[in-house]
Amino acid sequence: MMIRLLKKYRVIGFRRRKLYSFFLMQVVLNGHPMVYGRLPAGYQYISPLPNASHVSPHATILFRLRSEKPSQIINLNSCVIMQGSKSGRYTCRISTASDHQTVICRPDLPFSPGEKVTVNIRPQFEPEVKAGAKPIEFELTISNDLSRGAEKSEQKSAPAAFSSASGSNGSTSRVAAKIFPNGVSVPANFPEFKVTVAEEPFRGHLFLSTIEKNNWAIIFDPDGYPCWYLNTPYPRYDLKLQDNSWITMFVQKEEGRSFGSGFIALDHTLTEVDSFYADGGYETDYHELKLLDGGNYLLLGTREERVDLSGLFPGGNTDAIVRESAIQEFTATGEMIFLWRAWDHFDITDLEIENIYLPAIRFPHMNALDIDQDGHILLSSRHLSEITKINRQTGEIIWRLGGAHNQFTFINDPLAGFSGQHDVHALGNGRYLLFDNGNLHQPPVSRAVEYELDTDKMTATLVWQFRDTPDKYSSWMGNAQRLPNGNTLINWSRREFPKPTEVTPEGKKVFEMEFPDQINCYRIFRFDWQGEARKPYLMAEPYDDHVTLLFNKFGDRDIQYYKIYADERPQPTTVVDTSRQSQKTLFGLTNKRNYYFRVTAVDTAGGESPFSNEETVFVNSTMPEENMVLNADFSDGLDFWKVMVNDDSAQSSAGVNGEQQFHFAIAKGGSEFHHIQLSQGQMKLLKGQEYLFEFDARADSGRLIEAYVTDENDAGVNYGKIGPTWLSTGMKHFAYPFRPNLTDFKAVVIFNAGSSDADVFIDNVSLKQNSETDVGGLEERFDFRLQQNYPNPFNQETIIEYHLSKRSRVRLTVCNINGQLICPLVEKIQDAGHHRITWNGRNLENVPVCSGIYFCRLEMMSQEGNITGINKMTLLR
Repeated sequence: MMIRLLKKYRVIGFRRRKLYSFFLMQVVLNGHPMVYGRLPAGYQYISPLPNASHVSPHATILFRLRSEKPSQIINLNSCVIMQGSKSGRYTCRISTASDHQTVICRPDLPFSPGEKVTVNIRPQFEPEVKAGAKPIEFELTISNDLSRGAEKSEQKSAPAAFSSASGSNGSTSRVAAKIFPNGVSVPANFPEFKVTVAEEPFRGHLFLSTIEKNNWAIIFDPDGYPCWYLNTPYPRYDLKLQDNSWITMFVQKEEGRSFGSGFIALDHTLTEVDSFYADGGYETDYHELKLLDGGNYLLLGTREERVDLSGLFPGGNTDAIVRESAIQEFTATGEMIFLWRAWDHFDITDLEIENIYLPAIRFPHMNALDIDQDGHILLSSRHLSEITKINRQTGEIIWRLGGAHNQFTFINDPLAGFSGQHDVHALGNGRYLLFDNGNLHQPPVSRAVEYELDTDKMTATLVWQFRDTPDKYSSWMGNAQRLPNGNTLINWSRREFPKPTEVTPEGKKVFEMEFPDQINCYRIFRFDWQGEARKPYLMAEPYDDHVTLLFNKFGDRDIQYYKIYADERPQPTTVVDTSRQSQKTLFGLTNKRNYYFRVTAVDTAGGESPFSNEETVFVNSTMPEENMVLNADFSDGLDFWKVMVNDDSAQSSAGVNGEQQFHFAIAKGGSEFHHIQLSQGQMKLLKGQEYLFEFDARADSGRLIEAYVTDENDAGVNYGKIGPTWLSTGMKHFAYPFRPNLTDFKAVVIFNAGSSDADVFIDNVSLKQNSETDVGGLEERFDFRLQQNYPNPFNQETIIEYHLSKRSRVRLTVCNINGQLICPLVEKIQDAGHHRITWNGRNLENVPVCSGIYFCRLEMMSQEGNITGINKMTLLR
């Protein structure tokens, strides 16, 4: 049968034009041939494609007719019938989208995973209508879906008032608050930046967002000063100005979004006015949102499923997790009218940047969209090294540039094409600009590159490029933007490079900005923008003897002064002070109390703005060497402490025993350290200061716990880079000095005691600012520990540090998630003290390993026994 022949050709190796792509899988039903990948006569578009596999259980059936309109279908409410092999007949809601072209059939219940669904589309027309669309029948194979993206509401969520993230949660930053010449104040943890080149660049605003443990969305004015910012617990990807003058950005579900992760839009008053989410079982991908004329919009969706790849190529994983990407188009009212799935149009064996033998695969990592001059879609697929042009009405591929199925001859390009690219823009007249990451160039090199395509001769001529001197290699992220004055803005993305660089057509640098503390940026844009905030944005910084408030009504040049409201209860209405500047320091607050703050702005006519966001400050004034931890010895029971069991697989009770020790009585430890947790927040850390974290602990049998100081919004932050701590049955004292490279006014002391059933006992917890200057002397108080590698995630290489309490034989290795040895790093006797080594992401054969999760394992072997520490590392290429 043809299907078997199809599978036969799928086994042939990589980077070849697949023979099977010329075969048609044909099934004759009711006299009408159905061909996979080809639409039957009379139909302009069907989604999912007839006879498609890997279909989401939350799929919606979409179709458009070539000649007839949905209004001519007399049986519209019953023109689609669906029968599942497991679930039987599906009822559905059938409607016409607001484009008056697309029919939407949304099942009332999700399809059953793994079943076959027979779909009958049987439109009927009045006799006088000469219909070209005939009844058709086809089958869909439903996948075993792993994604959390369920069916979203048919109505878009109501706009919410713009709400800022609370507090300051750490940054590569300055050490004190500051007011810039444009009147905007920034907190101590605002990223340091420096404009190193400024020679008549385009006079636009810079839009960027950082990707760090502490995250910032920032707009810089044409003079290089911040004129709007937002401090958030999670990255706000793809901050940019859309053609309709809305600012859009990606917001993660962890920030409490009701529909999960998605994009939000702010108007010129910086008020949230709309939101955008993927549909049909897909989660919203952060890479792209494109608002179109007329209110339609394009975005990318992703979903995961378990797939047996062994039938597609030799050695394929029988239980691979495949994260598929898809394009989705919506109307202005939020109806999905176009779905373009990778499974329907691409071959997973064509992936170049991704290793298809890994247990988890990103297919094909779509990362950019644009609309060409003729209204059709441009798609960048990083892991295919391909730019694809797609018919926006039919979904048919118009042409393919780059990758295994490249249709063009590259001319005048010394690198003969691009690889692993990010970003694509249509410049008009057949010209296209992209950021070539260059992962597969030899040697790897990144550049901004512009091609001119001749679709008659099928040539792609390089007409412009910019490679820095010396060459830069940005292995991930990055973008390039053609500016209105003809210059090009380039984002090199990686922390060690300047961000951004603006160059003339002749390649002269006219602008460059650096971040001395080094940050990653997904994208950077420059736009001509004007905006004025509806209300102030407030941040608070608590110090030992005062609280500093920072408030900005961004863009408003008619402010006479600010009113400061404060109380020990929420929503204060008592004015406690005023300020003509955007910063105020308050003294004399009562220690060990909560205070609530709000501000308003008063203009020169006396008009008062709405209240800002509310900030809460717990005043915990401590002097250096005074313990910041409250109820540190548990003499007041669990006051000020928070106990959490974070997974159903874990069971534990908590209390204080007769020896005034905290006691985790663990019945089931769960599978992860954080499944059982003790914590206390409101700790103040200042960048560059020295701190000492101490505690006493034991267990009723030998085991590991995690004990460290972290960020209140991201427990992945480990300020002291403290690895797991080994507990024995005797109470031991542990001391970990550290110097944070971030400022955080709401840090958290945390103990994670999951992953083992052994009970844990903790006492005398202390976090103090250390007045000693000899940190090296303090390190002698360290016990055995393996610090978290940094950076993590990493791309090229990562640093692993550890401390030995005594001279010992040491074995340090890197393993994969299956426990297989990847690379031995250390195997020798080492003296007590601090040690450091770099892993370059290569295996025993010195070959670069693929993206994925790896484990660093440290063993200290002595006559008293062996102690082991393990840390998880994430490699992203």
